[in-house]
Formats: sequence, C-alpha cells, structure tokens
Amino acid sequence: MNNIFIGWSGNKSLADKISELMVENTDARAIVGGGQPKDMFIGAQVIEQINRCDSAILLIEDKNGMISSNLMFEWGYIYMQNILLVIYMLFY
Repeated sequence: MNNIFIGWSGNKSLADKISELMVENTDARAIVGGGQPKDMFIGAQVIEQINRCDSAILLIEDKNGMISSNLMFEWGYIYMQNILLVIYMLFY
C-alpha cells in the first residue's frame, strides 16, 4: 500500500476531498497533513506524517502572491527525503 501525504495551504476541505477520493478509488492511504503543533512551529506530527509516506501531493493556493511558509518547509523536507512529489497550484 502506498501512503500519500497531502499538504495544503488555506483549503483543508479540498485536501480532505482528495483524500476521500483516493481512498474510494485506489489502494493508497492518504494522510492529510496538519494537526495541533506541539514541539515546534510546523509541528512534529507533520514531519512524522511525511516520514510515513512514499509520495506526497502539495496543494498550493496563491491568493495574494504568497505561499505559506509552512508549506514551503514541507516542500523542502519532502524534497530532502526523496519522496515522490506532485504539486497542484491554484491561482486566483
């Protein structure tokens, strides 16, 4: 089974819907990133979620010309772990 991390910025409902569709239509297990930060700014659980995954999807929304610093950290961490990454960008 493939574990897929779904990182999101500003639209958790979209991440949840993608997760739901993946579970319904594939054998993948989707892990929507997030939760309550405990140990540091981004939250140790997000790093642990990424570490459990074989691939990742980042949902990047650009509403005002800026990308979330948390999402940029996740992007860099995923890249350094050599995890297959798909990026989906929404521009308004």
